[in-house]
Amino acid sequence: MAAWYETENGWNRMLLERELLEEDFPQMTMGETPNNEIVVCGYMGPGDGLSRAYWVEAVYPYHYGNGNSIDVYLAEEDIPWNTPHVYSTSEGHICIHHGNWDRNCTISDALGWIRLWLQLYEEFRRTGATW
Repeated sequence: MAAWYETENGWNRMLLERELLEEDFPQMTMGETPNNEIVVCGYMGPGDGLSRAYWVEAVYPYHYGNGNSIDVYLAEEDIPWNTPHVYSTSEGHICIHHGNWDRNCTISDALGWIRLWLQLYEEFRRTGATW
């Protein structure tokens, strides 16, 4: 079975995702992993409610566009074990969508949720308040 971006609809979706990325998050770049997965990466912050910069990697799953959400990693962050909304602290794999993801969600939606997660994460690190 072809990867999501290898079909005509998938290719058109990828072009839309790239356009949204350039408009909404120009500091982020879209590329390809050694496993032929599409990845968006770059620094978020400081600014936009963040006290410092975080390296973000958002990996599109093989079947993206069929309701599968983007996997998000904070590869350079040492996430404490008790941090809420994390799949794996050792990998920096965070949960951003709380079941709100559907096939119409875009990279701009994901990056907005990542920014919110990071804002809440900074508050958690400062005060211990969970979300």
